[in-house]
Amino acid sequence: MALDLDIEYDGDALEMAPAIRRALCPILGLALVLAAIGLAIGLATGLASGQGSLDDNLQKLQIGDNKTRMDAATALGTLGDKKAVEPLILALADYNANVRVEAAKALWKINDTRGVQPLIWEFGDENVQVRDWAALGLTKIGKPSVEPLILELSSQDNASQWQAAAVLGMINDSRSAEPLMVALDDDNESVRYWSAMALGQCCYGPASYPLIRSMEDSEMAVRKAALWALRRTGKNQTSDLLIQALSGGDIQLRRGAAWGLGQVGHLQAVDLLAQTLHDSDAGLRIESARGLGAVGTPHAIDLLGGALEADDGQTRKDMVLALIESNRTEAMALMVRLLQSRDPGMRADAAWALGEIGDPATIDTLMKVMADEDPSVKLSASKAAIKIKHTLRRGSR
Repeated sequence: MALDLDIEYDGDALEMAPAIRRALCPILGLALVLAAIGLAIGLATGLASGQGSLDDNLQKLQIGDNKTRMDAATALGTLGDKKAVEPLILALADYNANVRVEAAKALWKINDTRGVQPLIWEFGDENVQVRDWAALGLTKIGKPSVEPLILELSSQDNASQWQAAAVLGMINDSRSAEPLMVALDDDNESVRYWSAMALGQCCYGPASYPLIRSMEDSEMAVRKAALWALRRTGKNQTSDLLIQALSGGDIQLRRGAAWGLGQVGHLQAVDLLAQTLHDSDAGLRIESARGLGAVGTPHAIDLLGGALEADDGQTRKDMVLALIESNRTEAMALMVRLLQSRDPGMRADAAWALGEIGDPATIDTLMKVMADEDPSVKLSASKAAIKIKHTLRRGSR
């Protein structure tokens, strides 16, 4: 399931929001996006005149047509009278999406704790604006929202879970730290992603090791969120924390640390990862290869090449794929060099890897390798060249 990050808005007060969202969302997450949107709204709205009385608008909210109900909800938010809270909560169930949006927006303006649970329920609304105004409202209410949001974080509804995590990060209350750490192991990638982002907002020190474990996540977006959070949590100690984790602890922690060190590019990372390239755990060897590829220095790539020749089987292929993912250019150069290896198995795997990389510039090289004395190398080079040519043909159609 793809992460639900693309949030669109319309309306005069929100016309600048998409640009803000695209700039901030990959780095800061939904929490800061919501804050930016809230600022835009605050600048674009104010107390309006001629909105009618409280009683008139309460009546229109119940019996008017779609536009009348929508305008009534807007007016009630502007009036800010807390007597409107319960009628606006009922309006969150209106069949018309525009009415629901204005009701959620009005509850955000009024800022009453009675809106907490109803706004949480709106995480399941089909309309993205309703969901986001609900998140804004909960963020504004603040600490009274925390315990209900923590409960929602452990619900069975993934969409509600990740939105709860995002809002908890914005509220930044210490009560949410432990539940967010637990949510790092959730089955759903969006929940894991936003839990990591929220922990980064909270800057909670004890979250460091759980975040490092998340750097071994199957989803790269989750890994990057965990690293961003660790950098905020560990501040200047990020590299030291990763080095400590790589040196001991459970294997998931060590794997995550190997990837993280490569991303941080610490001076000690190359020598440390060179050692773990020969670890008995295949997963750690793969993550070490990924980390060295991210560092990308000639020395790091040379060390990786030596380790690949010493390894064999599926693990070697997995290490190569990890290198390709982290540094495609250096991976291709290394594979071309390894076509000269004395080990026919390494030469065959290098030819296979060039097929995976798919650069047309390697076709001539692969054609020459088809003259190799080893049948497995010939076959691997032939398959790789054919794969690249087929990809080229498909691209030209």
